Amino acid sequence: MKATCLVLKLGVLLLLFITPACKKAEIAKPVQNSKADIETLVNPDQILVHAGSTPGFADGPALQAQFSRPTFLSAGPDKSLYVYDSELPSLSIRKISCSGMVITFYRFTERERIAGMTVDKNGCVYISQGYQIKKISADGKTIKVVAGSGEIPGPRKDGPALQATFAEPAGLAINKDGCLFILDSRYNIIRKLSNNIITVVAGGIEFPRPISDKLPRDGVGTDAEFDNPRYLSIDNDDNLYVTGGYYALIKKVTPKGVVTTIAVIDYGFDTDYLSVITQTTVDQSGNLYGCWNWAVGFKEQYAFTIFKWTTNGVYQETLASNSYQKQDQDDPFVPADGLIFPTGFVAVNDTLYFSNTREHKIRKIALK
Repeated sequence: MKATCLVLKLGVLLLLFITPACKKAEIAKPVQNSKADIETLVNPDQILVHAGSTPGFADGPALQAQFSRPTFLSAGPDKSLYVYDSELPSLSIRKISCSGMVITFYRFTERERIAGMTVDKNGCVYISQGYQIKKISADGKTIKVVAGSGEIPGPRKDGPALQATFAEPAGLAINKDGCLFILDSRYNIIRKLSNNIITVVAGGIEFPRPISDKLPRDGVGTDAEFDNPRYLSIDNDDNLYVTGGYYALIKKVTPKGVVTTIAVIDYGFDTDYLSVITQTTVDQSGNLYGCWNWAVGFKEQYAFTIFKWTTNGVYQETLASNSYQKQDQDDPFVPADGLIFPTGFVAVNDTLYFSNTREHKIRKIALK
């Protein structure tokens, strides 16, 4: 079990990351809801619903469509959005066209859940599923294994793609040359698929990493450490950004395999405490966005904050923040005009899209 954060520490963190930004609150009236106390740092009218209505599974016009806990987001070559709907009755990849229509791109069975997704320049979708990496054709009709033997995890095997072994492949990203990067969480490693060969980019201390209050170390290639991360994104210069896992931090990995920790919000974890930065994205101007999700289950407290950084991790501003204290025995994740476990992020042109997972909707914020 990782080190438990004290309640006092949590209070300090909330003051540090939420209170300073409240100076901007005068430009927007805080939204109040009977189930939650919510403050947004951009006007609520600017955090628009892009797609989704009530929970469920239905295609059609974006604002009439239904989603079931959307998580990962990716942008297609035509700027359409691909959304992984992570729960039944949907459990599928949905596609939101630029004209605002939602269709089901590919549907999974209950045993075929995925842990990562990205889209290439031809509109083909790559997914992490089980111990393998698979590719779905651009028309959504065929799927094939492109990496992973499917063997039960043991000693890691690199080399020919279909003979390589994966333990818990999760986040995926594709660079300009079409190379696929794979975040293998249990092996704590980033690997690359190129020319049907799997090679190591960085990391490699297998899970579980020895218990320590020290952050996973930076370094070059296999000298660097990760600790069960889940999300991977990439910028226009082919730098990778690693988030998720046991620490609310962002690690940047250069094309040469140099790993540096560029932002740290918190690094406490136990069975009843969540503190994590979810999927990040970089816009066309080189700004980095992501959300810090924080929860203390036994106190039924929740907080979600969307940050903007430079790609070197320099804080720029807080775009939106929502704090929540459960007051009764109802579902603590009642939708409200705020952030409810944002997970997937993607910047397209001048708009930041994110999956507001427990609201079952895709929302957007204008960046200019």
